[in-house]
Amino acid sequence: MAFERKVNILHIIENLACGGAERMLITTLSHMDRERFHNTVVYLYDDSYFLTEIRDLKIDVYPVRLKNIYQPLAALRGISSIIKKEKIDIVHTNLFGADIYGRIAGKLSNASVVSTLHNMAYESAASFRNGLFLKRRKILDGITGRLCNKAFIAVSDAVRRSAEASLGFKNVSLIYNSIDPDAFTPVTNEEKKYMRKTLGVAEDAIVIATAGRLDSQKGHAFLLEALSDPGVKKTGAVLLILGSGSLEGQLKDIVGSRGLRDRVVFLGYRKDIRGIVGCADMFVLPTISEGFGLSLLEAMALKVPCIASRTGGISEIIENGRSGLLVKAGCADSIARAILEFTGNPALRREMALGGYNKVMKDFDIRNNVKILERLYEDCLN
Repeated sequence: MAFERKVNILHIIENLACGGAERMLITTLSHMDRERFHNTVVYLYDDSYFLTEIRDLKIDVYPVRLKNIYQPLAALRGISSIIKKEKIDIVHTNLFGADIYGRIAGKLSNASVVSTLHNMAYESAASFRNGLFLKRRKILDGITGRLCNKAFIAVSDAVRRSAEASLGFKNVSLIYNSIDPDAFTPVTNEEKKYMRKTLGVAEDAIVIATAGRLDSQKGHAFLLEALSDPGVKKTGAVLLILGSGSLEGQLKDIVGSRGLRDRVVFLGYRKDIRGIVGCADMFVLPTISEGFGLSLLEAMALKVPCIASRTGGISEIIENGRSGLLVKAGCADSIARAILEFTGNPALRREMALGGYNKVMKDFDIRNNVKILERLYEDCLN
């Protein structure tokens, strides 16, 4: 269907912190057809790590400046005023708070509502402090989605199945998270040497990289336990941890108590992901539960062989033994065995690196997947 004017899209997200959903938003905005779509971004909370990157795309960005999620009137007033000002056709929401308020404001403003589902949030209450909190979230999520949404996007088939089963959502389309391959070209040997020198890591060391928010869901404690395995210790492997979060202090205590201070480097959030991950011999994602795993795509595009937990959407990215190694979630012994398998077999690392690279180029290129998203937008307005 051809439109006489540009379609106005309002992307609503909780914040612009350094997370997978936020990075995916920027990648998507960078590749959308600006002749057909006009994009605006709204974020609810005052974490604006990626604000400059979005403004560099010449996209208007509005903060709502909520102090917490319990400000419905301020949220709905703020979002509704922007929908009216920008003459929004489609409201596209990401993450729980943005989903709830964005759906309601969009519905009340007669805009079509689309929500991207990033997680299998209701598989277990383990991610939340109590079951009542989880039930309240699930009720709000389910009711607003069923009443307000014209379409849903799942970032993996595992997330799609979870949303249909736990929330009763219909019309859920699968559009995989994707990356821009041009932003993650494999590093050269000279770049690798330079980065290792910059990080204070020996040129001939076995280097393991991992990336993700430092909380219990991401499973860093199991990776540190694997690094303490006697066999892994003998390799002298060095671990580079990208990311920050509430468990950083606790993880540093584990590093100290296990005598790993000279083998673990906490790097916090960094924008030079390509250089840091690209200088590693392997990438490990020890997550307990994961809807997708964007950092895996980045490592695979860099031709860094990957080890990841067999959970959620991860098995849709890695085919065990062909494009990486899958391990039992929450099992340090399984992670240690995979690390040793890679460490002792450079040929296997090269084989898995090539398999992972080919997988990303085939299935997770944003230049292809953004076209699917644009067709979904147009279908919503038919």
